[in-house]
Amino acid sequence: MNILQITSAGAKLCDERGDSAGISLGFSLGQHLSLDFDLRGSAGESGLLRPLDPAVFDVCRSFYFAISNAWNASLPPLFLRTEGISTRTTDTETLLSVAIPDTGTAPLVAALSGKSSAVFTAELSGLDDDGRAVFVWQFQVTISNRIYLGGDAPESIAADPAYLTASEVLARIASASDRAAADAAKTFEIGTVSGGTAAAVSLTAGSTADLALNFVLPRGAIVTTAGEVGIFVDGGSATLVNTITGGTATVGISGGTAI
Repeated sequence: MNILQITSAGAKLCDERGDSAGISLGFSLGQHLSLDFDLRGSAGESGLLRPLDPAVFDVCRSFYFAISNAWNASLPPLFLRTEGISTRTTDTETLLSVAIPDTGTAPLVAALSGKSSAVFTAELSGLDDDGRAVFVWQFQVTISNRIYLGGDAPESIAADPAYLTASEVLARIASASDRAAADAAKTFEIGTVSGGTAAAVSLTAGSTADLALNFVLPRGAIVTTAGEVGIFVDGGSATLVNTITGGTATVGISGGTAI
């Protein structure tokens, strides 16, 4: 949590007593992070900074967080975030958070090219209904460059079978998806029907279809088959009515329960 003291003179990063010595804010290029600020005002009797009055947010309808190294408002900032900024207050805290999915914007990458790190000015502002700034807080932030930002494997390890390029990964995913789709297009047939102590069903390789459905029926059940399709009726009080007209077999069930 970063303590940010807000006074009439502006904003500064500091400790609980307002001392900014050795206090800094920094992150790496291409990082996914949340910048969390504990907002403080003037010091209380104990010498500790008191929470900032949350009334400052009452007329704010939107926020932005920008980073740049040029004092020219006509130029777009190197980094700009207008979403994912939220505030929260408790009896003892006034908090503001900036959720950043990726700090590796093209302008920041270009600004850090050839440098291990650089110091930029960050600007945090709240806007009212008309888009006018309710507050503007500025402070310094250090961004560290990266040796590698991801993507395809570097040439030095591209030949290593333990590494795949992004395109190779996508190709393997597509191949696996095709195989899964092919496996889903199976045909089925009725396999064996046998008796047992409990009802069960299993799958085996079929003879005229891809897979065969094999049934185990509780002992004592009545089984009547018409062609390859079996109709299983719970014994009990059930009676079967079979009618054969020409080459057509009709099986009726009276009472009992069809399984």
